[in-house]
Amino acid sequence: MSSWYIFSAMGIYPACPGRPEYSIAAPLFRAIRIHLQNGRTLEIKRTGAYPYIRSMTVNKDPYDNITISHARILEGGSIVFETAVTPAQWPSHHAPSPGEPRFTMQQYASSREKVVPHELFWIRFSLHNSGSLGTQQVMLKVNGKAFAYKNCLVDSGATIADSIPCRLYQPGKTQLSLNEGATMSVTVVKPPHPYPDKPQLSNFVLQPLVKAGSWQECTFSIRNTGGEARKFDVPLLLNDSLISTAKVLLQPGEEKQLSRRFQATSAGWYQLQLYSVQRRFRVYDDHKSTLLLDLEMEGKTADKVYDRSGFSNHGDIIRTDKPADSTAKLLLGSNCYIEVPDARSLDVMDSSITMMAWVYPTAPGDNLVDLFTKGDVHVLQVSGNRSLTFFAGGWGRGDVSAALPANWQNHWHHIAGVCNGKTLELYIDGQLKASAHLEESANLSVSNRWNIGRNEEFPSSRIFNGYMDKIKVFAAPLSAPDILEAMGAHP
Repeated sequence: MSSWYIFSAMGIYPACPGRPEYSIAAPLFRAIRIHLQNGRTLEIKRTGAYPYIRSMTVNKDPYDNITISHARILEGGSIVFETAVTPAQWPSHHAPSPGEPRFTMQQYASSREKVVPHELFWIRFSLHNSGSLGTQQVMLKVNGKAFAYKNCLVDSGATIADSIPCRLYQPGKTQLSLNEGATMSVTVVKPPHPYPDKPQLSNFVLQPLVKAGSWQECTFSIRNTGGEARKFDVPLLLNDSLISTAKVLLQPGEEKQLSRRFQATSAGWYQLQLYSVQRRFRVYDDHKSTLLLDLEMEGKTADKVYDRSGFSNHGDIIRTDKPADSTAKLLLGSNCYIEVPDARSLDVMDSSITMMAWVYPTAPGDNLVDLFTKGDVHVLQVSGNRSLTFFAGGWGRGDVSAALPANWQNHWHHIAGVCNGKTLELYIDGQLKASAHLEESANLSVSNRWNIGRNEEFPSSRIFNGYMDKIKVFAAPLSAPDILEAMGAHP
């Protein structure tokens, strides 16, 4: 939505995905310059500060249409809007839209004529477009019912070859077709071996952190991959002890989503097992036990920084050059940063968070320097080489800033940002330096990756130069005494 807003503010925005044209509206800015990928420049100007278009020119020629083509944009030059305070008669007529795409399914066929239940095969097809650039949705039907879809972008005059994966289960002949084309037949035969005695398990999800005395809930999906109806036992084990068993009847190929709920009583680490799949979770009884990430440089390898939280959220060392000595202290900068891969324990949050690290800056950066970030959502950053700023849940909710210590450069300092739902707190060297009230709490779940020394959304800017260590994330808001205990001594 933010990119759509910027488009609209410029006076043009993509009206329909797959169509190479833009709708036109009065721009918000008096002037804006766009540097196009082909090396040309497009300048959009507005005379007056009114909401209605009186007239418009493209490269000084009058333009009288509510859309403009992508090809015209790529020519560069200038677009000038003359605006009016009241609605004007513009355009005086609607010029025809660029040509429509015209698709033809030239051929399609199955990669197999006979399959056993759950065997993967493909429906391959060729799609031709004799009109303008556009997108065609290809629908696979199985026995007359919609089964799968694929959206295909095809250039003008081009033919593409593509495929849709398929699995079948019910023995016998099955009729398949693409869009409204002719049907073809695939026969499902019984395999020479017995059907699996266990269902296929997927999407096994549970809460990584559970407060002592509350409930742990896990969800999962099971599918019958055999060719006949079966009743399956679904046993759930906690630390090797059976806590529940369900009996589920599944038709051939049928999938069901199930959930199980039980109370977590005592603090500690637990292991939940479903068939051969195991998941760890932690029951906590104080805020310090909500540790989700704990990266220390001691014991790092050439490409990994190991997580000591127990959740195995190990950080990847991203380099553009190979270090001469992999055992040396890790210097972050334009050629090196740390990225923590996506993990449910780090992505799914409530309304609170504590993030902290020891920082040793070796050089001042640009106006903004991102030290420790999860996208542009949870951020500890330096602004103008003068202040440290923290926000959680996006900067639009509000932020909190404090002046940097006089000896910020070339010294170790501990920084921490705390969000308890409705308040932001910023700590430097264990002391509360600033706080701010938020209008309302918000869920802090976000799928961006944690970056140390960088920001995933701004990978080529806001770069931190220096050392960092003892990088930690807690799911709960830590108090001042807890922060002092968690920070420990500087590296």
